[in-house]
Amino acid sequence: MDKGEKLIKKPVYRGGKEAMSAFIKENMVYPRKALEAGIEGTVAVTLDIANDGKVLRTRIKKSLGHGCDEEAQRLASLLKFYTTNRSKARITFHRTINIHFRLPKKPKPIEQPKVEAAPKTEPVKGFQITYTYVPNKKG
Repeated sequence: MDKGEKLIKKPVYRGGKEAMSAFIKENMVYPRKALEAGIEGTVAVTLDIANDGKVLRTRIKKSLGHGCDEEAQRLASLLKFYTTNRSKARITFHRTINIHFRLPKKPKPIEQPKVEAAPKTEPVKGFQITYTYVPNKKG
């Protein structure tokens, strides 16, 4: 390895893989065709990254179809990488990322709180007295 190779560093996404995954999840619009067809899976996208960290070009390496490929390319083109290369050499970096398409989970129905019935009382054996209040009418 010569000195030139040591100076060239690969571009990285600020915050690492977790931050990139969060960015993709936040900006993903699930394609309507894939949603209606119940399609989910992974699209592999190859990126060409310029020396300044901008994505120059995207290509599909592993396709899923139903609009997922186009959405994966759109998301990949939004990414911005961080580089420490300050040389004047114009270097293009190549990187492959996987973008996962998972169908949104159906919300669980909200369970109504169970109302406990009043405990049943045993009927009084024998006789029962009932009191009734009748107000006096003046008039």
